[in-house]
Amino acid sequence: MAAEPAQILQAAASHLRARRFRVVVDDDSVRAEKGYLREAGNLVFHLSLLALLFGVAIGSLFGFEGRVIVVEGASFTNTRLQYDEFTPGPLTDAAGLSPFSVTLDDFTARFETAGPQRGSARDFQADLTVLRTPGGPAEKVTVEVNHPLQVEGTKMFLTGHGYAPVVSVIDGRGQTVFSGPVVFVPFDGNLSSEGVIKVPDGQPTQLGFEGFFLPTASVDPAAGPRSLYPDLVDPQLLLTAYTGDLGLGDGAPQSVFRLDKTDLSQVMVGDEPFARALRPGESMTLPGGQGTLTFESVSRFANFQIAHDPGKELSLVAAVALLLGLTVSLAVRRRRVWVRVSAASAGGAATVEAASYALTRREPVPGELSSLLAALPGAEPGGADASPHDRED
Repeated sequence: MAAEPAQILQAAASHLRARRFRVVVDDDSVRAEKGYLREAGNLVFHLSLLALLFGVAIGSLFGFEGRVIVVEGASFTNTRLQYDEFTPGPLTDAAGLSPFSVTLDDFTARFETAGPQRGSARDFQADLTVLRTPGGPAEKVTVEVNHPLQVEGTKMFLTGHGYAPVVSVIDGRGQTVFSGPVVFVPFDGNLSSEGVIKVPDGQPTQLGFEGFFLPTASVDPAAGPRSLYPDLVDPQLLLTAYTGDLGLGDGAPQSVFRLDKTDLSQVMVGDEPFARALRPGESMTLPGGQGTLTFESVSRFANFQIAHDPGKELSLVAAVALLLGLTVSLAVRRRRVWVRVSAASAGGAATVEAASYALTRREPVPGELSSLLAALPGAEPGGADASPHDRED
């Protein structure tokens, strides 16, 4: 090149600075580097990963998760004893839960009525009356799927639903010893449900009932009792009866959805088990004057998952920062560029050598070195890369 070496170096430095390179100018060369933002992104990624783990740890140590079934008209208070399932963290203060309470006023479900998706749930919602603090004002809230109730960092998610037949039982003395809804657990998509009714106050013997609730009843001789549709089209309660000791007095825990038949005897009529299919308003009377059960009506119940995760905000921020840091560290190319100028010989031109080197696995930006050489004074159009000393690695 015909220009002076100092001019060439100054032009190279100006070109690189304009493209946000960090530039160092020596007597006969220019050194430049770009892509430090990649290291910043890498640092943010690793710090965010630590923060994410810290947030998860806080939630695991101090949070909790629980499940509860609430029948229409019934209430739930956020205390340890009212949960059906409760899984606390090692440092959870179970006595210091947010003191809110809810009443399930109404549960509404809508199902597909025709086509290949007949019976599929289309929408369901729970209408609640909420007391956020004891003695506070009542608040009407509707909880839907993915739209939970939130109280002081505790969320109450609607996760499922089913039916609770309302029954009343009169024992052998003619006394009403049980009255109210009984939760039956669904076991298929059409809400065919199974459950038990326990009557420990019955006299002269305790009573137990086991069977199925079918919203739209069908009894197939081969497949057995099943519901054909999840809504209440033809509800039936199919029960068989047991008498004896329910085992509730010995202190051993037992499921509310199973009968302990160790000390029970199935009620028989001749050689056949006593069983009846009841529609709302119908009754079954046990032989020998042992008692009567009446199927009064049907209520719905809602399944709620209640969770408190004090580390979720930190985890969310950390996850966003982690993704940003990872994106920057992958997108930015860190690279170095050198330009060296040899002094011109007598009557000759200066010799320029240039090179670039990628500090990551990705190649340098295409054309970056060619653009630099073309910007130098004395460069010939189209001849910037003609010298064998000009290389782009």
